[in-house]
Amino acid sequence: PCVHSVEQGDVVTFSTDDPVDERSWQAFAAASARSGVSSTLSIPLMDAGHVYGGLNLYGSTPSALLSMNTRSGLARCMSASRSMR
Repeated sequence: PCVHSVEQGDVVTFSTDDPVDERSWQAFAAASARSGVSSTLSIPLMDAGHVYGGLNLYGSTPSALLSMNTRSGLARCMSASRSMR
C-alpha cells in the first residue's frame, strides 16, 4: 500500500476485514497478519503536486484507522507535510 500511495499520490487504506484488500495485497496481508497489524493508512507527502515521501500508520484492529478523528488528522498531516520539505 505504501508504494502504491507514493506512486499514485493517493491515500491508501488496508484492512484485514476487506477481502478485496487481501487479494490486492496478498504478500502484505500475510506479513501484516504475522506482525499483528490489522489495518494501515498510507499517505503520500506532497508539495505542489510532487510526492516526496510517504507516511504509514498501522492499527492493531481492522477499523483502527477509519474513524473521523483519523480522517481529520489526515488532512492536517497532509497540510503539515508541505512545511516538512
